[in-house]
Amino acid sequence: MNITEYSQTWLKEYKEGIVRSSTLVNYRYAIGYADMALHDTAIEEADITVIKDAFVTLKNLGYSKNTIKIVKRVLSQVFEQAVQDNIIAYNPVAKADIPHDAHERRIASYSESEQSSLINAALKDKQGDAVLFLLFTGLRRCELLNLKWSDYNVKDHLIYIRSSKTENGIREVFLSHQAERLINTQPRMEHGYIFSTSKGRPISAGSLKKTYMRLRRVTGNKKITLHRCRHTFCSKLSDKGVSPKIIAELAGHSNVSFTMQRYVHPSREQKMKAVSLLD
Repeated sequence: MNITEYSQTWLKEYKEGIVRSSTLVNYRYAIGYADMALHDTAIEEADITVIKDAFVTLKNLGYSKNTIKIVKRVLSQVFEQAVQDNIIAYNPVAKADIPHDAHERRIASYSESEQSSLINAALKDKQGDAVLFLLFTGLRRCELLNLKWSDYNVKDHLIYIRSSKTENGIREVFLSHQAERLINTQPRMEHGYIFSTSKGRPISAGSLKKTYMRLRRVTGNKKITLHRCRHTFCSKLSDKGVSPKIIAELAGHSNVSFTMQRYVHPSREQKMKAVSLLD
């Protein structure tokens, strides 16, 4: 059995019905990337050298270090299960290094003009409130999809994130006036979720994608994505001088350095202002 075949079996037997559908989609993407590099390699023949060569292949194809890390994380789970199934003796993925010269993917936050254009378009869109809420809170897409009225603390002006990508437990996200106004304009539906489609169903990943694709057409900005909303939220807080520790906690990161490296980049204006301090 080759690696791709076993990975698909692993997905079906050990993950379907257990992890969220969005997580399954991410697993499938990772397995697809791995297949591009490993092709028909039998799982019994894969050693550390084979896995390292696969990571180099992905780097040479132009994939970022972050993408290769995701592939490694998923493949490691696959191979660990193969060890438990007595198909292989050890997990070669765990000790296979990612190429140090793989490029880092950097996501730019929205400029002031991009943000203004996005907000104006979203305010007129039938489902734009969900995108605006991501922009004003920095939530992940999966966190927004799972957000229920029972997670909203009216008294303390915050929401509880109970289901997240990380294992940091329940976290509190305090709401700005803009974010809280958005919540208070949402109809309370029987399904209990805060954000709904125009047909009254809980908002889904598919309906969110349709929304930002509409916003791309309206604004003429093909670079509108949901993750850029999260990136902009963190970057704007940093621009205002907010502590990196607070930004990390609001974003749901256990590692402050990850937040600073991935999401917070000094703007051109900030660098100009820093140099002017020497005058």
